[in-house]
Amino acid sequence: MMPPLPDRTALSTRIVELLSKELKLPADEIKLDAPLTWYGLDSIAALTISGELEDELGLELASTLLWDLPTISKLVDYLFETLTARDLVASPA
Repeated sequence: MMPPLPDRTALSTRIVELLSKELKLPADEIKLDAPLTWYGLDSIAALTISGELEDELGLELASTLLWDLPTISKLVDYLFETLTARDLVASPA
């Protein structure tokens, strides 16, 4: 069974939580449109965050996802579109 489709706000909040935990930064200092590398994102942290998102969202994500989509806003847009498309395929009208 697939996890329910989160909204964009929930996705943004969760990604900020993951970055905050992984990079040891206060969540209120993480901006949605700032490049993730500004916060010291490295390959290990990127893989850890991608893995958590895969598990939570039930998606298979590229290991380069956080490099290909270098801001939270771009990442949220991609994840939301991917989840929406998946749910449309899984439950046709």
